[in-house]
Amino acid sequence: MKTNKAFLIVLPLALAACGGGGGDNPAVDNTKPLTPNTGTQNNSKNSSISMPDKYGLTADDRDKAAQFSKSIQGASTYNGIVIAGRASDIADKKSITTNKMPLEYKRQLETNSSLGTIFIPNPSDSVSIGDKAPIRVGGVDIYRGNRIYSSTTSFRTFDSFLASSDNTYKNIQFGIGENGASNPFLLAYYRGRTTPDNAMPTSGVVNYSGDFVVPYDSVPSGVSPVGAVGATVDFTNKDASFIFGVSDYKGEIKAGIIGSYFVGKDGQKGVEGFFAGSNADEMVGNYTDNEAKVLGVFGANANNSFFYCCNPAPRGVFCCLNI
Repeated sequence: MKTNKAFLIVLPLALAACGGGGGDNPAVDNTKPLTPNTGTQNNSKNSSISMPDKYGLTADDRDKAAQFSKSIQGASTYNGIVIAGRASDIADKKSITTNKMPLEYKRQLETNSSLGTIFIPNPSDSVSIGDKAPIRVGGVDIYRGNRIYSSTTSFRTFDSFLASSDNTYKNIQFGIGENGASNPFLLAYYRGRTTPDNAMPTSGVVNYSGDFVVPYDSVPSGVSPVGAVGATVDFTNKDASFIFGVSDYKGEIKAGIIGSYFVGKDGQKGVEGFFAGSNADEMVGNYTDNEAKVLGVFGANANNSFFYCCNPAPRGVFCCLNI
């Protein structure tokens, strides 16, 4: 897969904001790192604390993840991450913000950039202003060359904008937009009505399936940028196993559940996100595999099936996931 280099900078930062290297998320960056003990008697204890667990997380990572989970609570708001700006801004780490939006304004994305507030497109509005209706792939609407409302410019034309559909996802939103100028505007987001920490399931195994969205210019011509994600979540042991597929790529990773939030790191791969809905009905987040140059955002619904397939499947490539 080919990948926009600016996005290679963006999504790993969103993961790092939850621990293991810092980031630009103010909700977690005020956490002090673990201070090494300079004494001799407790060195072995501190070493064991700082060693990564089976999800690649240190004790500091877990502390930051718990704080982040607290920062995105609220069933009456859409909470999560918005990443936006020109490629040069993203390279300077100026683009990532946490976001809380009241339900009545759920189409608005506050970008903290020169884009201002972006309105997530919907099919009826696109047609009403004379633009083409999007193509639906899975639970995602694909807009090509559509005008997207921006508070700073009235309308801005995006080369592509991939947005989750409210018909498929009731508690979450995720998407990626691109404008391919020499210094392009880029936008990625994932947010939802967070399942309260104290309402998270504490037992049982639940399967999730949904859509994994990557930048349009990162896949070969004729191949859909909408892939698939499947997950098996063991709430008893606070464990989640993910599998992602898009174009000719397939990747797997595990994550630990901390409050409403999940996060996992494995070499050059990372996944993070959170559960949404009154009973962890949906999940949303981002996944990155830097070695394979694959990155994107995703959303999934709880279901009873171990099998999920993109519809339609990308031309001649891996798509269906058997988890």
